[in-house]
Amino acid sequence: RTNLAGRDVTLSELHRIMEERAGIDRDSLTFLAEQFHKSDQFKRLAKKTQDDYCYSRDVLLGIPTKLGKPLGELAVRKFTPPLVQRVVDRIAEDGTPSKAAHALRYLRRLMQWGRNRGYVDVNPAQGIEAPKERKLRRLPEPTAMAALIQFAQQQGRLTRGEKGACAP
Repeated sequence: RTNLAGRDVTLSELHRIMEERAGIDRDSLTFLAEQFHKSDQFKRLAKKTQDDYCYSRDVLLGIPTKLGKPLGELAVRKFTPPLVQRVVDRIAEDGTPSKAAHALRYLRRLMQWGRNRGYVDVNPAQGIEAPKERKLRRLPEPTAMAALIQFAQQQGRLTRGEKGACAP
């Protein structure tokens, strides 16, 4: 038996003490992300969006910091816009600007969710410059694409060894 606190301690303080003893850090980015991923708001998102957010979460939580700890172990209340900008810039400098943009979008949503529920006071990811992503490769015009598909289907109907089975 171990006394954790005096008689005048509140139930919420006892819960906090128990969580600290169990190794749960309620102030960390990891804890905030876990709470967000358990929420109904996250569960209502499309499956593809959920998968993207899970990937972005894993990218963000594993980034090493100067303190020798991963970013996920830092307290979210101490996050500042310059810190978030440095994280996004570091991911973009590694040659993956789209990964940095996805991580920034996820962090904005996560911090806004946390702000609305009292986990953080302000959203430090708001107003951060997004990295410039590469342009998407565009498909040919619809008429050219339709002609190409029709040609491929026509050639696919022919069997091997027939005259005209190979494209000119």
